[in-house]
Amino acid sequence: SGAWVTPFILDEYDASIMFLGYENVWRCDNVNGPSWQIQWEKISDFTTGSKMRVIEQSPANPNILFAANYGDRLFRTENAYDNNANFVELTSYLPANAGINDIECHPEDENVLYISHNFKIWKSEDKGLTWEDISGTLPSVAFTSIAFYGRSHDGLYLSSDIGVYYKDAFMDDWMMFSSGLPVDASIQEIEIFYDPDSISNDVIRAGTYGRGMWESG
Repeated sequence: SGAWVTPFILDEYDASIMFLGYENVWRCDNVNGPSWQIQWEKISDFTTGSKMRVIEQSPANPNILFAANYGDRLFRTENAYDNNANFVELTSYLPANAGINDIECHPEDENVLYISHNFKIWKSEDKGLTWEDISGTLPSVAFTSIAFYGRSHDGLYLSSDIGVYYKDAFMDDWMMFSSGLPVDASIQEIEIFYDPDSISNDVIRAGTYGRGMWESG
């Protein structure tokens, strides 16, 4: 069994491949096939006794997969397509002993990732071995989701219990990006849709807790 909200992701480049997080990480290579042909492989061998909270694949190198569980432990593999993936534990390198709400990998640099951890946003440039606090003047709230906007200069969107924030490489600090959202809406997840024909048609979508789904162009 998995967590109340069980994490799953489709492969960055092959929608027939899915990764799923229970106590261990599982992979299916033909999730779009007929039900009698769908098979799952357990690719990790964790014995933590804790359910997975978030899994994230690197768009820059899809062999790299991160997994964090409710036991406040973080793992990384660089051979996610193997049936016996070699996961390395990164927990001792985390900046604090607290849960990870989300992980976001840089779309072009396999070494860079971001995490929401201990009411702050952290950046690593070496696949999770060292961390830099990039929270600035963000409030001390739970940040539920991170979305990297690939058509900007390192633009990051954050969802939280009190709205959405944004920052890019040209900004010294974060700005509120919640105009039009319900007041004090708890945003549970944000995702970006990239229009294949025009950047002007890109949208960010926010799913709230009990207040519906919203989007901004």
